[in-house]
Amino acid sequence: MLYVLRCFPQLAAQRGENGEMGGKKNSARWEDISLGQIRSYDNGIWLCPSCHTTIDKNHGVSFPVALLKSWKEDHEKYFNSNPNTSSKLT
Repeated sequence: MLYVLRCFPQLAAQRGENGEMGGKKNSARWEDISLGQIRSYDNGIWLCPSCHTTIDKNHGVSFPVALLKSWKEDHEKYFNSNPNTSSKLT
């Protein structure tokens, strides 16, 4: 799972939470996708507990799937291009 941390990166390893960008009915960002797609790496995002709660409020309206995917892509690019990271992503 990718680590996308917007506020407290130092807490990532200890306090991160797995989130889904698109989900099943009654989720914050419902999409008509299969269970396999919901559980896939491409749909997953890792956040601190505070950010996880924040993005799911208001049925996810303030944080659409496209925005979360852009966070994830930016974070992957950063880690894959930064020589000081301990491991590469993807």
